[in-house]
Amino acid sequence: MAAENVSPDDALETTAQPAKSGPMMVSVRWLIGVVLSLFAVNAAATGMVWMSLSGDESKLLREVELGGFTYVGDPTETAYERIEFQLAVSLLPEVQEPAKALLKLHCRKVEQAVEELLRKSRDADFEDPELTDLKRRIQETVNHAINRRVIDEVLITDLQTPPR
Repeated sequence: MAAENVSPDDALETTAQPAKSGPMMVSVRWLIGVVLSLFAVNAAATGMVWMSLSGDESKLLREVELGGFTYVGDPTETAYERIEFQLAVSLLPEVQEPAKALLKLHCRKVEQAVEELLRKSRDADFEDPELTDLKRRIQETVNHAINRRVIDEVLITDLQTPPR
């Protein structure tokens, strides 16, 4: 047998053949492609939802309920024996997730601080229809209790002020 004149490139072409892909290899590649496509679609849809939220709707996502609280007035000098209300806070958007974690971690400390504030309060704090000063003091109290400025707005709801 005589040696043929074969170039090194021709030799590689004849000896190196691509590995055959069986049905398992095709299905794994297909599955990876489907998963990546679903991930991309989900990410795009989530982004569109966040962009479509108005300021009020996105603020709802930042709200955290702090629970029910009661102001008990001095029976000798107040017009109200007790005032009950629900308290929630809206968080600053840039610290939303760490703020939720801090509020959860320090929930008893926050509750105690707000209760102390209410014990120092007077009827006049509840006379303002918008409760501006009381909300400001609650905001400062909660921020101080968790050692970080995280509150955007204080929300007081279900305010019940039965007169004596």
